[in-house]
Amino acid sequence: MHSKLQKFVERPLHSPSSLHKHAILISDSKGNYLKEHRDIITQFGFDIEFQCRGGARFHDYYYWLQRNLAQKVQVYGQIVLYIFLGTCDLTTKKGRFIDLAHENDHAAISYLQYQINRYLNFVSNFPSVSIVFLQIPPYSIQAWNQSRGHRYPSQFLERDLVLYERICIINDYINEINERLGVFSPRFRLDLYRNRKSSQSGHNRTSVNFANYKDGVHPNKLLARCWMKRIIILVFKFCV
Repeated sequence: MHSKLQKFVERPLHSPSSLHKHAILISDSKGNYLKEHRDIITQFGFDIEFQCRGGARFHDYYYWLQRNLAQKVQVYGQIVLYIFLGTCDLTTKKGRFIDLAHENDHAAISYLQYQINRYLNFVSNFPSVSIVFLQIPPYSIQAWNQSRGHRYPSQFLERDLVLYERICIINDYINEINERLGVFSPRFRLDLYRNRKSSQSGHNRTSVNFANYKDGVHPNKLLARCWMKRIIILVFKFCV
């Protein structure tokens, strides 16, 4: 998998001759890891605005948009918002550790759908603003808690399975919304998959590998560069 990511990162990137729309990436702390690789776009004479804050949830940046979007439109005219949130909505901090934020699937999915629709409704008031919802990458409660010194991190294995299913359902909803808007998101989870041949059936089984995460939540340098490049490809497509 490492070589697959490396090959993608090293592949030449072709830029448009000009960008007419201002790109803003709105994210939680994972966006700060991507920001370290903004040279991927600045080498072409373009840039992307990062609005990223650790622990940020959908409602945090909804209020930020309420306070700032009108002024951004005055300055830049046409804007494309790339929304890379959701991680901190699905889990919650409990001291150094994290756990599921909702008691059941329905509560988690309804909450995220409500937040996404709230963004859509607000942005619809700005004809010169487009929005792209980026899929939520899978992450691991168990790996995070282990990295923070939890004595029994294996007890979170079942919660990881629940979390992964919730992420998949919400990403399907994001796909539906994006398709309606005429845009799309990278499938970040594909960068985490590894194929293993089952000794019983001889068939390949796909599993999520968090080896390129620093702590089960945040990408390491290679994965962050990969994701930044995938988002910049979208910028080059939707900001022309």
